[in-house]
Amino acid sequence: MFRKTHLLTWILLYNVFKVQSEATGTPSSVSLNGFGFELVMAKLQILEHHLVESNLQTEEKITIMNSRIDNLVTAVENLAWIAQQTGETVHQLGLSARHIAHNLTVIQRDLTNVVAEQKLLVTNNQLRQYQLFQSSCNASNGTINFEDHRNVYKSCNKVPFTASGVYNIRPEKPFKQPITVLCDQEYESGGWIVIQHRFDGSTNFYRNWDEYKNGFGNLDGEFWLGLDRIYQLTVSQPHELVVLLEDFDGNKTFARYDQFEISNESGKYALTNIGEYSGTAGDSLQNAKGMKFSTYDSDNDVWNDNCAVSYTGAWWYGACHKSNLNGKYLRGETKEYATSMGWFTFRGHHYALKSSKMMIRPNYCFILTSGIMFKTCLGIVLLISCDGLLAQNVSNSFNWGVEHCGYALGLVMNKLNLLDHHIIEKEVQMESKLNDLSSKIDSLMQQKCNTTTLPVFNKTKDDVYSSCRKTPATGVYTIQPEKPFKEPITVLCDQEYESGGWIVIQHRFDGSTNFYRNWKEYKNGFGNLDGEFWLGLDRIYQLTVSQPYELVVLLEDFDGNKTFARYDQFEIADENQMYMLSKIEGFSGPAGDSLGNVKGMKFSTLDSDNDTWKDSCAVTYTGAWWYSACHASNLNGQYLRGETTEYATGMPFKEPITVLCDQEYESGGWIVIQHRFDGSTNFYRNWKEYKNGFGNLDGEFWLGLDRIYQLTVSQPHELIVMLEDFDGNKTFARYDHFEIGDEDQKYSVMKIEKYSGTAGDAFSGTKSVKFSTFDADNDTWDNHCAVKFTGAWWYSNCHSRYISFLYSGAIGTKNY
Repeated sequence: MFRKTHLLTWILLYNVFKVQSEATGTPSSVSLNGFGFELVMAKLQILEHHLVESNLQTEEKITIMNSRIDNLVTAVENLAWIAQQTGETVHQLGLSARHIAHNLTVIQRDLTNVVAEQKLLVTNNQLRQYQLFQSSCNASNGTINFEDHRNVYKSCNKVPFTASGVYNIRPEKPFKQPITVLCDQEYESGGWIVIQHRFDGSTNFYRNWDEYKNGFGNLDGEFWLGLDRIYQLTVSQPHELVVLLEDFDGNKTFARYDQFEISNESGKYALTNIGEYSGTAGDSLQNAKGMKFSTYDSDNDVWNDNCAVSYTGAWWYGACHKSNLNGKYLRGETKEYATSMGWFTFRGHHYALKSSKMMIRPNYCFILTSGIMFKTCLGIVLLISCDGLLAQNVSNSFNWGVEHCGYALGLVMNKLNLLDHHIIEKEVQMESKLNDLSSKIDSLMQQKCNTTTLPVFNKTKDDVYSSCRKTPATGVYTIQPEKPFKEPITVLCDQEYESGGWIVIQHRFDGSTNFYRNWKEYKNGFGNLDGEFWLGLDRIYQLTVSQPYELVVLLEDFDGNKTFARYDQFEIADENQMYMLSKIEGFSGPAGDSLGNVKGMKFSTLDSDNDTWKDSCAVTYTGAWWYSACHASNLNGQYLRGETTEYATGMPFKEPITVLCDQEYESGGWIVIQHRFDGSTNFYRNWKEYKNGFGNLDGEFWLGLDRIYQLTVSQPHELIVMLEDFDGNKTFARYDHFEIGDEDQKYSVMKIEKYSGTAGDAFSGTKSVKFSTFDADNDTWDNHCAVKFTGAWWYSNCHSRYISFLYSGAIGTKNY
């Protein structure tokens, strides 16, 4: 079953604050006693007045420029109308509407940057909460306690340093003793506790339960912090998790979860909370929520075997995993299946990542007392209201004494002076940017004035344009590229998608037009440009051969889900070459690549079979396309509605087939093609029975060679073979690609590639080997393998694997 798209649109396009200012000198020692705070307040008030005044002036300038930009937008629209009416090109007018639009975009972007930089400066409210965490004083003796790495902090986001490093921390609960951790102050706003780090494979991560409980490795190198510590950290207060990943091609990505918590040892350190995902790596961890932690000597997964042993790691395994960040450290592409340090949604199960870093930090903010704020999620340690400082003489809970804080106030005054310098410097930069923006707007306004008095002529859609890029709006126009067109052609131009300029070559949305047509109709085109249509292979050829083109395919299903596939290069050959798809390269998009595999394929219709299959794909799948044998896309197939019992739109199965689906192994979606477990069914059968299938889907059975052929030829499939001996030992063999031929080819093994697993590879040697039964000897031996070994199989001379040994076999669609 599959979901048929509701909207199929093809269109072509011609390719034409943490501003850090650290004092390096020693702060001056100022003996200020109680008057020190008055000096601080005076300085703050001056800065506040200066900044408020500057903010008002800047906002006024920005308001004026926004108004002028709005006027320019109107002017551009007017100029576009003038260009349309005069028949002149934008270049001939002396003003490019696209150039103006681009400049306006640049101006608006720069204006946004100015506003953002303005907000970076200390605002009216922020001035009242100046950071004092860089100095602290003792009320009893007036001595300064300088912070260093030997001190104990409540968490990494309480460390008053911007440098990452090893620190001692002790949250309020449940820690009895401080713990040593690696704090990351570089990623985002800092304050992260690193709980796992791998980057060079120097540390063995295939360890036992006690080691994962207590932690191992070196905080300056590769390490695991320890499940017991991670539990105590995450149970002490809400934490978030970020996972930073890098492959061997230098591609970096991340996955972030706004909640992360594990249970204690009695709960096997189960992943009790894994919150909302965000990021670019894809979510490969939420499926492990509720799963217990497993190591090779402590099997707590839900699989009938030990995931930690099978996949050489230690993790919150289910049955088994989509992430395995404590797996083997390999390098890049690997034949091993899912045993390496991997994140499935990033690079799949056959790729070993270069580095992994798991980090947690408290993820909430709260007000402690009036005027005093802890903001743990941003790493800001302590902000004290200056107004409240004099009024309250500072909260006694912090043991500050005004009369003993002279040196500390010297540090504060030094910081304020740096801030004052920073504000002035930023204002000079913003003033320069505002002046530059104003000059750009003046220039554009002058261009507008110089071009709005041009004469007006009539321009209609009957006029001929060189391409859709030149047309003013979405609609039907006549275009004539420079070559090889002898006559203009009428096309539908799309100016709405992205930046416009697209030529629509196929459009389907309601099934009102029959697309099951002959060669001549697909050559010349059919339908209505205002409705459903096919532009015509001859026109598509002439367009794509005239200059480089790109292709985008827009799709929508009946649930309203929209997606697209885009290709940087698209070109087809002429009729002599059956309009072969000569170029289809540079795929991108969320729909997946279902067209790149037919590069070099010729176009086929119901009356012109040019595919590589023994039958006619166009007839079998009721369409017309660049078929091979047969397809992963069929956008000219039957127009049905949503879920359908017809297979791949063209009914290779005249009737639906009944299969046993396995949803338990790994992520499910497997079709079981053979199952044996008690010997209740005779498997020594003839050719016809192996062709059509036999047995009971609730017991032992063989699905049938004909069905296996039709399934595997329809799209790429993988194969898993699961085995068990009479001692209870279980194992498996997995192959990334599996396909067999049709009956004329004696159901020979066409593809059997990329083995992985624990059983050993005893099947790859059957590639190109035909299937044999006791009444159909297709092996390469002098004798008869099927008779000699009382079976039926892809025998060569004769076998290293034998179907009687199989526990079960299943195939599943590959997730590309």
